[in-house]
Amino acid sequence: MGLSRAATFVGAIVIVLMMVHVTADVVSKFLFSKPLPGTIALVSSYYMVVVTFLCLCVVEAKNGHIDVELVADHLPARIQRALTAVALVIALVVFSAFTWKTLMVANDKFAVGAFETEQRVKIITWPSYYIVPIGTALMVLMVAVKLLGRRFDLKHQTLAETYERANAVEVEEEREPKNK
Repeated sequence: MGLSRAATFVGAIVIVLMMVHVTADVVSKFLFSKPLPGTIALVSSYYMVVVTFLCLCVVEAKNGHIDVELVADHLPARIQRALTAVALVIALVVFSAFTWKTLMVANDKFAVGAFETEQRVKIITWPSYYIVPIGTALMVLMVAVKLLGRRFDLKHQTLAETYERANAVEVEEEREPKNK
């Protein structure tokens, strides 16, 4: 199971858990006039953070992040490859810095024992702060893999060819039998 598949699986499980939790909260609120305590804190501090940050590498693996091709598509293939490499290096630097800084924030939240109080219930939130650096570290790993050429050949592919290749690999992976 690849990195992006594992992140997709975890993200899907978290989305299902969030739907069940929020539904149970709404049902409890309207049928018993007593909402589940901590739902808002859990959704905003855990579920949404996992879905947002853990799945960054999934979007990158599928080349799904926003890019502007208005000018780049009209440039020679060599320049397109160079621009793509520069963009990946910038992403690597930015996400590495983001990983480091959010890890420092998570350590600070751990040190003070961060929590939220909702409906007189204490919800410990400091562990959720570690989800962000984990997600951005996975993004760094995915970008590094692309830079090293595992799914991105800097010598032979234009940006459009890279997208086509990534989509072809994705379709191929979906067709493979699951009993390997």
